[in-house]
Amino acid sequence: MRVSISAVTETLPIVALQVEDWDLPLYLAAGEARSFSLLQSLRNFQFKNTIESVSVRAGCSLEAFDDSDFTDDGQTFTAPPDKDLHITLDRSFVTSDLDDDIESVRCYCK
Repeated sequence: MRVSISAVTETLPIVALQVEDWDLPLYLAAGEARSFSLLQSLRNFQFKNTIESVSVRAGCSLEAFDDSDFTDDGQTFTAPPDKDLHITLDRSFVTSDLDDDIESVRCYCK
């Protein structure tokens, strides 16, 4: 059973990443950076290149990269100060290159 990203944002610390074929999203807190490098942990296999959508709390930002060392084709998703941001990556030409291709993320709030 997949969980709707919009359904979980009520308790979302900062960012939720909806992972392909997984029941629950991955949550990140403000200031958290996460690499899904398999060299760091084989557990990262479940997240590496499987993220399909992102939700970001109002006033916060998420940087997503298609390389595990926070480089290569980075894109920043910034929510407005008064509204959460929800993006399904494959629904836009601008974000489709990151669909199922995110290997590292950083989130922060102002």
